[in-house]
Amino acid sequence: MHDQLEVLALVAARLETAGIAYMVTGSLAAGYYGQPRMTRDVDLVVELAPDDPARIETLLGDAFLVSAESARAAMVHQTMFNAIHREAFVKVDFVIRKSAPFRVEEFGRRRRVDLDGHTVWMVSAEDLILAKLVWASGSGSDVQLRDIRGVIAARRERLDWGYIEKWAATLGVRRSGRRAVMNDTPPDVDAAFSAMFATLTPSERVRMMSEMFDTARRILISGIRAEQPDISDTELKVQIFLRTYRDDYSPAERDRIVDAIRAGLMG
Repeated sequence: MHDQLEVLALVAARLETAGIAYMVTGSLAAGYYGQPRMTRDVDLVVELAPDDPARIETLLGDAFLVSAESARAAMVHQTMFNAIHREAFVKVDFVIRKSAPFRVEEFGRRRRVDLDGHTVWMVSAEDLILAKLVWASGSGSDVQLRDIRGVIAARRERLDWGYIEKWAATLGVRRSGRRAVMNDTPPDVDAAFSAMFATLTPSERVRMMSEMFDTARRILISGIRAEQPDISDTELKVQIFLRTYRDDYSPAERDRIVDAIRAGLMG
């Protein structure tokens, strides 16, 4: 097991077997709905019962560095806990589903999607945009704004703008909003993660970067095929190019490259 999708499939299967509700969010969802970007994190929102932290440690402990104690603390504070796959060095962030009205509705609107042959629960495109607006208003993160732009560019005509506008006003994310930053990784988990990476050779780290991009590309293709099941191989290449590199070229340059792809001169 080496890439994020394999790790995600493993975690999703075990959570579903145990009856623990979850949804994929974050960069993997952004890649599915919009533009891919490389990351080593799998972000899941989970809905846990009081006895689930111990169950998760039992479910995942053979393959992951994961702590029931950290999960319990995350439940108390409505934050997150982490699990790191011991071989793949892929970190899974388990975000506790919060009780705020938006978070309840967001979780209720999750949808079943296919990610390169793996069927999982995923946040909706509209709720992903809103969640990232909340993050951006608190952190000022350009990454969040880039993800939002990517989703809108890819799905503008299919988004429920009435729903987005309603919650954007309620959440106060039309402007800078209230600062509400959640630390992504506790110091002890971050130290363990860094120690794992330190054991890799330079060649292994380069290969890991390649796997990250491959995972992002596979997620992107899954998203395109889901919305355009009959797309041709050539037009699939066009969409891959546009969603991956749209912001890196001027309109004229983009058109030139798209024409070259359609003429069979690229890819």
